[in-house]
Amino acid sequence: MKDGTNPKGDVSFNNALTDSEASGKTLSEEELFDKIRNSVVMVTAGEKHASGIIVDITNEKVVMLTAGHLMTGFDQGIITFATGNAGFGDVVYISENPDLCILSFKTECIDESLLKQLTYMKVDISNFDNLSEGDEVYFLGSAIATGSNATKGTVASKNFYMSDYDAWMLYLYADVMAGMSGCGVFDSDGELVGILCAGNGSGEAVAIKLSDIIDKLEVVCYDKD
Repeated sequence: MKDGTNPKGDVSFNNALTDSEASGKTLSEEELFDKIRNSVVMVTAGEKHASGIIVDITNEKVVMLTAGHLMTGFDQGIITFATGNAGFGDVVYISENPDLCILSFKTECIDESLLKQLTYMKVDISNFDNLSEGDEVYFLGSAIATGSNATKGTVASKNFYMSDYDAWMLYLYADVMAGMSGCGVFDSDGELVGILCAGNGSGEAVAIKLSDIIDKLEVVCYDKD
């Protein structure tokens, strides 16, 4: 995976490092959400609206993740970026297990000034490996205004079997709102550890584990076996 700084090509992209992050200090919640914010997108498919997260930017494409159930039956979705700009993203992968959709947006369709404002989240398995039960996690997404709902929770289990999805998932104690499906799940350093699938009224939520996401990204987007 790319490391989040200076992808190849002529356009320079950002990684939204904060002063605290660069110096190794613990991020405040405000700094954490600032780090995430410009990588958050809103995804619309027909009458369904949810959230997503940018995980790569190159000269050819912007790669995003969202929940698979949002995009079932669709080849494209409307992507609204944190800047307010919007356009169509193509579905390049979708599955029920894991409940994952990978979307691609042609970079040539985005104004260069917008590209320089966008950021993307590093996909690094060590962030998931270092996650422990009881750790705090954070969410940022919305189906109304891009990234307008921010909340946090705790890890209940890193590997919990959910019969509804027939999958082993990241099980969380968190109050999440409608429209946040597909948003990133982040650790206390603002690093991506999963993608939110669903929540209930009892303060529980489930997410796709980053370990299950990486394999799909490598094959679908980077032509790796």
